[in-house]
Amino acid sequence: MNITEQRTTNINVQQPQQFLAQLEGTNIYQVNGFAFGGGNRAQVGVTLQAYNELKQMCQQYYDKLVEVGVIQKEKTPAEIQAEQTQMIASMLDVVKGLKAEVEALKNECRDDSAISETVAGEDGST
Repeated sequence: MNITEQRTTNINVQQPQQFLAQLEGTNIYQVNGFAFGGGNRAQVGVTLQAYNELKQMCQQYYDKLVEVGVIQKEKTPAEIQAEQTQMIASMLDVVKGLKAEVEALKNECRDDSAISETVAGEDGST
């Protein structure tokens, strides 16, 4: 019997991702092979100038939408913290008011029970 031993080794080699590109105006196209002239190509990006123009246009639209009230501008962490502090302060005022009302009701109940005891005592002594 002849037993042969076979070993396989997987070697993972990362090769740089490269492609052939063509710049046409502000568009960047990937070109397969040497298909210059409109053959096999796909748009993969734009130039930095075109990107910055688009970014500026989006910012203008965003500012206009905020101005007319369609969307609200994002709050900064400091604005959020100030808003939360104000909400906590107003809740504390409500709690203080409720505590005062509870104390007033307790005092009222004590006064009512003292009056009823006094009335009951006067009725029994006559």
